[in-house]
Parts: sequence; structure tokens; C-alpha cells
Amino acid sequence: MKFKVVVLCFLFSMSVFSQDEVQKVEPEWDESIAFHGGFGVQKSLFAELGISKFSLMEVGYFPISKSMYSSIEFSPTIQPQEENHIYGWKVGYEFSLLFVSAALEAKCQTDFKNNDFVITPKLGLGAFGVVTFYYGFNISTQNKPFSRIGNHQFSIVCNLNKKILSM
Repeated sequence: MKFKVVVLCFLFSMSVFSQDEVQKVEPEWDESIAFHGGFGVQKSLFAELGISKFSLMEVGYFPISKSMYSSIEFSPTIQPQEENHIYGWKVGYEFSLLFVSAALEAKCQTDFKNNDFVITPKLGLGAFGVVTFYYGFNISTQNKPFSRIGNHQFSIVCNLNKKILSM
């Protein structure tokens, strides 16, 4: 009887320890240079155009993306006799999980008479960081020198690369 128990335990342990180990594959970021562009309103209309380092990764069924970008912003005027166009250079970082995105950007704005440095935290909904609708809050460091640039910003931003465009 003891011999049978020992043999059964031995066979059981052999079957448990002889199984192949499941190798976990760590997800990796798929990085690329992408077109970064968008448009929106912050009292007046604006458009932006630039480039980003766009990264996408799938963890299980959850796509995650991140993007570092730099772009030029343009806020045209409809009264060029009374006010100037406003130009800006911005840098930012976006992070998206499924359909929710968060971003933080900093920009220098000028109309070549007045200047401002603005920090804008943003929250958004979209498609994995590729196309996102954002709400942002502009925080001026120079006491809002531009009447056409408000605190609240609504925008649609795209990060498009060759892989996304070929789908």
C-alpha cells in the first residue's frame, strides 16, 4: 500500500514538473513619428500643426498610447485693421487608455506686440490617442494679454502615422 502511494505521488509530481512553463511576453511600445494636427476654439478659432513621437501598446485587450509633440498654433483675426493674428509654439504630452485621454501642454504665444506663456491641462475622449476631443483650461502667466484667447479650450487633435493611415 505504501509503495502504491509513493508511486502515485512520484507520477503526480513528474506530471506537474514536466509541464512546459508559460512564457509571458512583455508588451512593447510600437513607436513612430506622426503628424500632429488639430483645430478648436478658445473664444476664437485656432489651428495647430506639428509632429509627435507617437507610441502605441496593447496590454491584453486594452490599447494604451502616449505622445510627445511639438506644434505651431495659429489664431487668425477677422479684424486685421484692429488686432493682429496670434501665433504660438507649443510642446506637450498626451496619455490615453482606451477612450480616455489626458494631456499637458505649454505654449508661448505672441502677436508681435504682446507675449504670453500658457500652460494647458486637458482631458479628452477619443480613439486610442489617434483622434481625441479635448477640453482644456488655459492658465496664463502674463494675466491674459489677448482678449481672443479665453480660459476654456475645446479642440480635436489627431496623431496620424503611416501605419494608422494604411489601415
